[in-house]
Amino acid sequence: MIEAAFPDLITVAGDGDTTVADFVGEYTQTPEGLYTFVHGPLIRAMREGRTLFIDDATLIPPPVLAVVYPAMDDRREIIVKANSGEVVKAAPGFYVVAGHNPGVHGATVSDALASDARTSEIDSGFPPWLDTAYAAGPPTARLPLP
Repeated sequence: MIEAAFPDLITVAGDGDTTVADFVGEYTQTPEGLYTFVHGPLIRAMREGRTLFIDDATLIPPPVLAVVYPAMDDRREIIVKANSGEVVKAAPGFYVVAGHNPGVHGATVSDALASDARTSEIDSGFPPWLDTAYAAGPPTARLPLP
């Protein structure tokens, strides 16, 4: 369903091993033996004004998921500590949607994700055990569901 609403979305597949680097990027060695910072999906989505879909967000450890929160609130920016404190501001159109499969072992809806003013639960019309999505964006954003 999310792909139908946002055909150019960028996806992060969440699990218990997801790290901050999986969102913001990390240094990678070049063929010449040098190291260069390669930006991750959160940075690309913010710069390009695209939707970031965090699949199985409730499997991601809350301290890791917290890297996304400053991009979702009124600041609309993050500081990439791993890249000399680079400041990245969200372009118009940037939006975050997080998927959650209730009842999956290890899945926990953190207080920050479930009750924060940055998020709202979206009823997909599917049975409640199947899927839940949380969306966040600017206060005026509307999710264009079919």
